Amino acid sequence: MTDSDTRLSAGHDTSGPTTDSAMTRSEERVRVMKEIVQTGRARLVKYVVTETKTFTVEVSREEVRLDFVPLAEADQRVVSPDEVVPDDFVMVLSEERVDVTKRVVPVERVRLVKTMVTEQQQVSADLRKERIALDVDDGVKTRG
Repeated sequence: MTDSDTRLSAGHDTSGPTTDSAMTRSEERVRVMKEIVQTGRARLVKYVVTETKTFTVEVSREEVRLDFVPLAEADQRVVSPDEVVPDDFVMVLSEERVDVTKRVVPVERVRLVKTMVTEQQQVSADLRKERIALDVDDGVKTRG
């Protein structure tokens, strides 16, 4: 027990010995204060994931086939054997080919936002207070 505990429990007058016949009573009061303390950290971390996307693309190509068209009688003429010679006819064929390229496109901004959440918290403390009682000798008359 400290000296201040002894004074409170013994009921000594804290107003001093040169006061009137009154005594000062004291008690503890609670003073609740708050402080901001760091509880952790948050950070943004960017990482890369790979995702396979499949697309259906319609492509066209040219194909060749033989098409035999009979000549009308009016278009038929007799040719000599010397006119029947090997000959070439070249037709160029084409097709569409798929070319896949990738590009990086910014799509959104991501940021950290702090919000203040307020909640009720119960706080309790044991408080001491002085009581004053009358202690009289036998034969002293009191009122009240």
